[in-house]
Amino acid sequence: IDVGHATGATFAPVQGKNITKLFYYTNPIKRAVATFLIPIAMKKHALLKSGMLKDVENGKKCEIDFIDGVVVKKGKSVDVQTPLCEKIVEIVHGIENGLYETSYQNVDFFNL
Repeated sequence: IDVGHATGATFAPVQGKNITKLFYYTNPIKRAVATFLIPIAMKKHALLKSGMLKDVENGKKCEIDFIDGVVVKKGKSVDVQTPLCEKIVEIVHGIENGLYETSYQNVDFFNL
């Protein structure tokens, strides 16, 4: 969201909701509320499998460079740090290149 704001991007609603109001917090209380709500909001999607996951499970390259990779690139152009997106790109490329398994254990890589 920081990169989007810095580059003048507009955000389309997600399932009819303004995600910047939920996820763009400037104080610890809003951060705690957002952190609490994310699992609740995502619960109904728990059984869905993303196209990128299907690709990597089938040994194909996915579009990570055109999603999180773009955020990293744009962030650098406007001097906004994107450590989580950078780590996601790194891990997905690691999976694509056979360095890592597709596993929930990959969350451990986020000890930034």
